[in-house]
Amino acid sequence: MAKHKRRESRSPSPSSLDGERDSPVGRKRRRVAAAPWRRDDDDATLDAEAASFAAWARPSGDERSARRALERRVAAVARGLWPRSTCRCYGSSATGSDWFESDLDLRVEVNEPMTYLSPSRACVELEDALRAAGDATGLEARPHARVPIVCFEDGPTGVSVDVSSPTATTTAKDT
Repeated sequence: MAKHKRRESRSPSPSSLDGERDSPVGRKRRRVAAAPWRRDDDDATLDAEAASFAAWARPSGDERSARRALERRVAAVARGLWPRSTCRCYGSSATGSDWFESDLDLRVEVNEPMTYLSPSRACVELEDALRAAGDATGLEARPHARVPIVCFEDGPTGVSVDVSSPTATTTAKDT
């Protein structure tokens, strides 16, 4: 899957100029570029243009499939550490309000009785396991954040991922 495949179409070329617009008195008329999400048959209303933009920015079926596969890969890494763990998508991807360049927000629930593992430690262990899996680039654990999190970019898809760690409600108190 190409990383951010729509990026090239976001800036229209000079050949895609859609006509001239009136300019202030005494100035030459200038040509204005068409928005890449506009079609010739679009209504000229703001609602129609907003709907066209939303359809253009929505991830394609292939992009959604790649994100689901990425979620499964992260879940497999987490299960390698904690066999009963689950990985769930939340945020814009879970609600369907994500765009093609949106990050993927995941939450790992450990679901194991633990007495020794703090959320901070779980965050560091997950970072180590993701590093060993090999597909993550730019890995950064933030174990002392209010919500411990691991951030990285997935190599095969180019999707930015934030994985939240178990919190004090699912594990022993963080010390």
